[in-house]
Order: sequence, then C-alpha cells, then structure tokens
Amino acid sequence: LPSGGGGGTENEDALVMRTISEYYNDRVSVVGDYAFYYYLNLTSIDLPNCISIGTYAFTSCENLASVNIPNCSYVGSRAFGWCWKLTSIDLPNCLYVSNSAFYSCRVLSSVSLPICSYVGEEAFASCSSLTSIDLPLCTSLDRRVFGYCGGLISLSLPNCSYVGDGAITACTSLTSINLPLCTSIGTWVLASCYKLVSVNIPNCSSTNEYLFANCYALSSVSLPNCTYVSSNTFTNCSALSSIDLPLCSYIGGGTFYSCWALTFVSLPNCTYVDYSAFTYCSSLTSIDLPNCSSTGKGAFYSCRVLSSVNLPNCTYVSSNTFTNCSVLPSISLPNCSFVGYAAFVSCWALTLIKLPICEHIENWTFNYCSSLSQVYLNSVKSVTTISANTFSNNPNLTSVYVPASLVDAFKTAQYWSSMSNKIVAYTEPQISTGDML
Repeated sequence: LPSGGGGGTENEDALVMRTISEYYNDRVSVVGDYAFYYYLNLTSIDLPNCISIGTYAFTSCENLASVNIPNCSYVGSRAFGWCWKLTSIDLPNCLYVSNSAFYSCRVLSSVSLPICSYVGEEAFASCSSLTSIDLPLCTSLDRRVFGYCGGLISLSLPNCSYVGDGAITACTSLTSINLPLCTSIGTWVLASCYKLVSVNIPNCSSTNEYLFANCYALSSVSLPNCTYVSSNTFTNCSALSSIDLPLCSYIGGGTFYSCWALTFVSLPNCTYVDYSAFTYCSSLTSIDLPNCSSTGKGAFYSCRVLSSVNLPNCTYVSSNTFTNCSVLPSISLPNCSFVGYAAFVSCWALTLIKLPICEHIENWTFNYCSSLSQVYLNSVKSVTTISANTFSNNPNLTSVYVPASLVDAFKTAQYWSSMSNKIVAYTEPQISTGDML
C-alpha cells in the first residue's frame, strides 16, 4: 500500500475514506508511510504476507485491537503509536523495531519479538500496561525504549550488549533485570524503578550518570568488572546495604548520596572518590580505600556514624571531606600532604591527629573538633603556615607536637604564633608512619 493509503483498485481506494473497520489483504507486502494514519474506525488488520510497515502507518488508529502481520521484518517509526486498544503484538519474524513504533499504546500488555536484534528510541515508551516482553536475541536497546512502562515487572535481555539513555527509566513495577552480556549502559537507564530489587550486569565496565538513581528497593548490586562509576549512579538508593565493586578505580560525585542503609564499603582498587560520593550515608560505619590518592569535596559529609576509615595512600583531602562525621575517633593519613578547608569540621569524637608529611592545612580544617587534644606534625618542610581559624573552637587542644628543630619556626610563623604556648617539641625520629592515626 503506498503512502497515504489507496492500493490502486476500487476497493482498496475506499481506504482513503477512512471508514473501513477490518482490513485483510494477502497480496500486500509493504505498507507505506501514513497508509492508515488516523483511521479511527479500523479495529483489525490481517496482512499475512506483509514484510515491512512504514512510518506512521497505523498511528492514532485508536480502535485498532487486532494485528496479524506474522512475516513482518521491519516496523517503522511511530507505526503503531497511540493505538490505545492494542493489547498484544506477536512479530515472530521481525528484526528491527524503529523509534516510537508502539509509543503510548496504553493497554498493550504482551509483546513477542523472538528474533528482533534492535529496538529503537521510545519504541514502547509509555506503554503503561506492558507486563511481558520477549526479546531473547536483542543486542541493542536505544534511548527510553521502555521508559514509563509502569506495568513491566521483569525484563531479561540475555544477548543485549548496549542499553541507551533512560531505556528502562521509571518502570515503577520492575523488580528484576537481567543483562548478562551488557558492556555499555547509558544514563538514567534504571532510574526511578522504585521496586527494583535484583540486578545482573556482570560484564558492564562502567556506569553512566543516575543509572540506579531513586531505586528505593535496591538492596545489593554486584558489578564485578566495573572500573568506573559515574556521578549519582546510586543516588537515593535508600535500601542499598551491599555493593561489590572489586575493580572500580573511580567513584563519581554523589555516587552513593543518601544511601542510608549502606554500612560498609570496600573499594580495593579505587584511586579517587569525587565530591559528595558518600554524603548523608547515615548508616555507614566503615570504609576501606587502601589505594585512594585523593578525595573530592564533601566526599563523606555527614556520615554521622562513620567510625573507621582506611586511607593509607591518600595525599589530598579536599574541603569538607569529613565534615559532621561526629563519631569518627581517628583516621589514618600517613601520606597526606594537603588538608582542605573545613575538612574535619564538627568531628566531635576526634581526639588525635597525626599528619606525618602534611605541608598545607587550610582554614577551619579542625574547627569544632571539641575532643581534639593532640596534633602531631612531622615533615621535612613541615606545616610552617596554616590559615586563620584552622584550630578554632578546640577547647581541649593542649599540644601541637612538631620536630624539635622546627619549634622556633612554628612559634613565629603566621597564625601559629597565636597558639605558641601549645607547640611542643619531640625528639626525631618520631613515631613511624605505620603507627600514625
């Protein structure tokens, strides 16, 4: 059928009048663009030998409920968009589904595409009743394919290697997803899947932004081959209590923001934790980052029950990194050379700080560390300058220990002179870095 309807015979030309309700034709092999566009009376089509459906071919056929195109291999863009009474689709020979092909088919509940390899952008977006989809051979899902499919409960894509941005976002009933061969996954892919509990993406090497954001029921995730976790990947995953990232080298900004149930994190290969990565992880008690070299701003901000941190190779602590970590008693920073603005503000339980090679401490760094009593500094260059208010509001601070050869330099240096009566010498060599808190 050519674009715009009409097949050349008297009967087929009658389609142009858009009054037909049922259409059968075993001679049609191709349905052109807009062929049945907005045919409000059309309820069923039977095209047993059709191999291709064009763009907008059946768009807005609001009463279309029955479709039989068993040999169709290609479905064009928006071909069945807004077909609001279409409940099921079986396309046993379809290889390619174009963009928005079934967009907003509100009562479409079942789709079978047993040999389809590619599903285009928004192909099933806003199909709010879709509960079952069969895509065993699909290798690629484009952007927002299943976006806002609120009825979709589970999804298995055993051969899919690529999932585009927002492909499964806001599938609010989805409980499990299986992507065993997926190596590339876009942004917002599973965001706001509120009931998602189980995820299998074993071969994914990196995540993009907001991948699992707002997945409130997600309790554990294993990404054994992931080396890079982008910003906000797990933001607001409030039930997340376990994470397995053995090869991860980078944690992006806000990655675990407000993951309230997370209690322990071990990232043996991580070298950098970006800004706000663990902010408001209110149950986090322990974190092991043996190879981390630097932290971003506010990386552990308001982790109020954090009591154990292992950062033996960290050289740079950014501003507000541990602000409001109110029960943190000690921290290991044997290789730290820079401590940023307000890095330990309101760490009320912190009693002892040892910074064996630190050369720079910024303003307000230890402000309101009300239990802090002793500070040890031991560097060849030493911290001969600090900013104003670095040690403000430390009522229990009695001693700042420095090498004996540098006592005079410290007492006369800017800002240190105001606390010269607390500067105390110790004999070098002092405590080894292995004993440093």
